[in-house]
Amino acid sequence: TWVNARSITDEFVKWLNENTSRTTIKQITSADVNAYIAWTIERSPTKSHRTAQNKHARVSQFLKFCGHPCTSSKDAPRCPKNTPVRVYTEEELATFFAACTPLQALTYRTLLKTGLREQELVYLERGDIDTAKGCLHIRAKRHYGFSPKTWEARMVWINDELLAELTEHLKSHKHP
Repeated sequence: TWVNARSITDEFVKWLNENTSRTTIKQITSADVNAYIAWTIERSPTKSHRTAQNKHARVSQFLKFCGHPCTSSKDAPRCPKNTPVRVYTEEELATFFAACTPLQALTYRTLLKTGLREQELVYLERGDIDTAKGCLHIRAKRHYGFSPKTWEARMVWINDELLAELTEHLKSHKHP
C-alpha cells in the first residue's frame, strides 16, 4: 500500500513540476488535481476511470495530510459500481477450448473452474495440488518472489474432473 501511494504521489508531483508553476503545496488547486486526473485517464491504455478514481483518492489523502484539503471525493471521476460481466456461452467456450493446445486448455480450465488469479496459477507447484483433499494450496513462493494478494494463503477446492486432469498432467510432466 505504501509503495502504491508513494508511486502515485511521486507521479503527481512530477506532473505538477512539468505542467504548472506551483512551488508549494498551498498553491495547488482542485483544478490542478482535476487536470492531473484527466491526464492519467488520457495516458491510460484502457482509459480507466476506476484507476483515476483511486489516484484521485491518493492525491486527496496526500494533500489533506499536508494540511491542504483542496479536493474531495465528490470531485473524483465517476465509474460504474457494477460493470456488466460478459459471460461466455457453452458454445463459445467449446470453440475456444477446441482451438487450444492440451496444455493451454488445462491452464484455462483451471482458471475457469477455480477462480485463481493469473499469478497464483503461474506459481502453482506440484506440491500445491492436494489430491487427498481435492484442493489447491495457494501460498507464498519466496524462491520466486511471489506472494498471494494480501498474503492470503488459502485452499481452493476443485472438482474431481479437474483434479483428474491435473493429476494426469503431472504424470507426463516432471517440472516442479
